[in-house]
Amino acid sequence: RTLIKTAERAQVERTVVDEPVTVILSRKGWIRARTGHSLDTSQLSFKDGDALLQTLECKTIDPVTVLAASGKTFSVAATDIPSGRGDGAHVNTLVNSGSDDIVWMGSGDPQRRLLMNSSAGLGFLCRLGDLVTKTRQGKDFMKVDEGARARPPALSSHEFVAALSSDAR
Repeated sequence: RTLIKTAERAQVERTVVDEPVTVILSRKGWIRARTGHSLDTSQLSFKDGDALLQTLECKTIDPVTVLAASGKTFSVAATDIPSGRGDGAHVNTLVNSGSDDIVWMGSGDPQRRLLMNSSAGLGFLCRLGDLVTKTRQGKDFMKVDEGARARPPALSSHEFVAALSSDAR
């Protein structure tokens, strides 16, 4: 007497309010977000021995991509970043970056051109969308030699880049 039929799959929808947010990253890897743009950075407080590394103005619907010193990239949804009244959360709680230092974060147009570089003097051009990842494990994006560190990328609006070495080459 029981009617057996195929069940419908449950759909989980997560709605996110599209509003401006400022993401704050400290030198020791603590990350937090505050609502709105044009944040007064002089009013920010950090743990003892820590300081501001970077702020990033984006929207709550944007992915935030972070670059580790080893050349690995990670992506975090801006809505997953804790609110900014306290110290926030360490980046390791949001992605599996291990003990690797975070050197840069970015968000915005995936077609924006970046000049990636390391302290060893190696570099290349890419687009911001190339750094985006889908897993917490991240992506080995650039090779960084032993003893060197990835450096924050520079924005590039040109197709070619000229470089000058310290020994005038």
